Amino acid sequence: MAVWRSAFEAVGGFRLGFGKVGATSRPEDTDFCIRVGASAPDSAWLYVPAAVVEHDVPPGRSTFRFFLRRCFAEGAGKIELSAHLGDERDLGDERDLGDERSYLTRTLPTAFVRDLAGGRIARAAAILAGVPLAAAGGASGLIKHARTGLKSASPHPAAASATPDGASARGKTGVGAAAPGQRGEGHPGAGAGRRRE
Repeated sequence: MAVWRSAFEAVGGFRLGFGKVGATSRPEDTDFCIRVGASAPDSAWLYVPAAVVEHDVPPGRSTFRFFLRRCFAEGAGKIELSAHLGDERDLGDERDLGDERSYLTRTLPTAFVRDLAGGRIARAAAILAGVPLAAAGGASGLIKHARTGLKSASPHPAAASATPDGASARGKTGVGAAAPGQRGEGHPGAGAGRRRE
């Protein structure tokens, strides 16, 4: 994913303390994209199939165990994300997480059927295992929210200085672009080492 520097700075960058911190994984990228979209409602995210991103995938992120932990963390993280966005922009808001709902109700079932029909049993089984774990993570997040409450963390303006000048995606009305396959990070069979997407 790449964004215009001006779009990054307009929302104060990523939230301080929210994301992959220690053993805790939260969806800081989803939070960031929602806030960028809200700050520039007439703009759009652009999908650029020709984009190429290379990054290192540690061996520990190529295991089924990591995949399962990540699914649980994603579910819990979405609840915390909702608290950061505020009561007026909750998980049911189509402006925010409508794509997430579509991914759950359309993309994953389609992938499950395709993988099953194609004989990719392990991938189909991963979907069956991952969805309920994400739901369990969400339930865990709701329980935590009910017991202790979740304080909203503000974006940290200083985070904007960490963006290199060249990190931008050009488009007529776009604020950014997502590289293909970004949802697949850490999926079973991804393999360790440098991955080209």
